[in-house]
Amino acid sequence: MVIATCIIGVLINILGTHVASFLQLPTYLDSIGTILIASLSGYLPGVFVGLLNNLINGVSDLTSAYYGAISMLLAIAAAFF
Repeated sequence: MVIATCIIGVLINILGTHVASFLQLPTYLDSIGTILIASLSGYLPGVFVGLLNNLINGVSDLTSAYYGAISMLLAIAAAFF
């Protein structure tokens, strides 16, 4: 069950990234899935989704891979609150 929610979270993040780049929005919509999964499933699945999202997006945008630590901290904060 947790693996399925992590996959859904990664897909939400990737969809948010593509929507933001298609509409040329200055915001990062790739954190929605990370926050959602961290608040529903806890620290570890949220950290996994945040890190995996930035590694996948790092293939097309190399600077995205460097924000993996920030996504992981965002997941920890979301699970805490």
